[in-house]
Amino acid sequence: MIQMKLEKFSFAAVVAAVAALIVVLPTYYVGLLALAGINALLCMGLAFLLAAGQLSLGHAAFFGVGAYVPAILARDHGFAPLLAMLLGVVACMAMAYVIGRITLRLRGHYLPLATLAWGIVIYVCFVAAIELTGGASGMSDIPALSIFGLDMGTREMSALVWVAVGLVFVALCRIYRGRLGRSARAIKASPMMAAAFGVDVAAVKVKIFVLSAALAALAGGLYTYYMRFVSPSSFAIGESFNLLIMVVLGGFVHPLG
Repeated sequence: MIQMKLEKFSFAAVVAAVAALIVVLPTYYVGLLALAGINALLCMGLAFLLAAGQLSLGHAAFFGVGAYVPAILARDHGFAPLLAMLLGVVACMAMAYVIGRITLRLRGHYLPLATLAWGIVIYVCFVAAIELTGGASGMSDIPALSIFGLDMGTREMSALVWVAVGLVFVALCRIYRGRLGRSARAIKASPMMAAAFGVDVAAVKVKIFVLSAALAALAGGLYTYYMRFVSPSSFAIGESFNLLIMVVLGGFVHPLG
């Protein structure tokens, strides 16, 4: 009960503070606030992964896929920006499911090495697919995100990002307290014991991995429409390590971290 009250108080305080900052700050700082919210989305997904005892050293690859898919669909194929972003999330979830089924059965140092490997491979694909992604020069002239015919400027995008952060925070709090969250903690403590109590360890790991990738893709789509420019340098392997440092410093026991 006390934890739930703390969550509600923290959520209300953050909402009030962010709303005030979006209104009163100069545009430059509002833009930094939007980027902070995008990183918060990435970290919440990665934190849930760590809470289940899984380590990903290539998480920026999902961020990149979530950024490039809507950019390509909206700019080159005329898709509506919101639909393109949704398709980017779906594509990233499908990719995470395939990768997860292959790699999440690995144990010890083999799992982080495998995630590092596919993170590097996807980054190289971003650079090499010049006709599709623009290569190292990146993609520009990405259409602005519009809702009900209104183009989203810096303040509007910042507000949208933090609305997404708030909704994801509430959802993850419920998941942490629910069956999936309890299963994740049990797997982290002892996979064999969790399996003995009826937890499908492989299925739970894949679900968490896919959920984490979906949040990274959502952050990537918002990043694309905020920056209206994407390049592979934003999704290099160093970005994965930066995200991991953020999560470790913030804490991964609870989404509030």
